[in-house]
Order: sequence, then structure tokens, then C-alpha cells
Amino acid sequence: GNNWNNVNLPIASGNFRKLVYRNSSLMFALGGDDVLNAVMLKSTDGGTTWNDIYWSGINTIYGMDFISDD
Repeated sequence: GNNWNNVNLPIASGNFRKLVYRNSSLMFALGGDDVLNAVMLKSTDGGTTWNDIYWSGINTIYGMDFISDD
């Protein structure tokens, strides 16, 4: 968290509640978008690029747990 860069995200806007780091490459951003869908963004390259997963009908995601990096 010492240095931050702007990146393009695959969603127009969102309210993110949590950023989860598994290691220096794998990270997740959790929250919701402006039309009440839950959103999880996943990066496998240290936050340079992100892929999105939506869950409609769920307003937001506040946290998650992992059993492994897979």
C-alpha cells in the first residue's frame, strides 16, 4: 500500500468494501455496482488488470474466506 496507480476497471462504477490480497499477484476487490448487483473483481497480475464477476439480486459483498490460493 505504499504506492498506488490508477487502473482501468471492467465496470463503470462501484462501491468497494474490501480489498483482499492473497499474495503479490492474486487479489480481489469486493463490493457492489450502482444497479444493486454484487461485484467481485479479480486480478492475477498484482492489480494491473482485473476481471469481473457479478451476482444479480445481491446488493453487495462485504468479505470472503479462502481455503487455498486455487
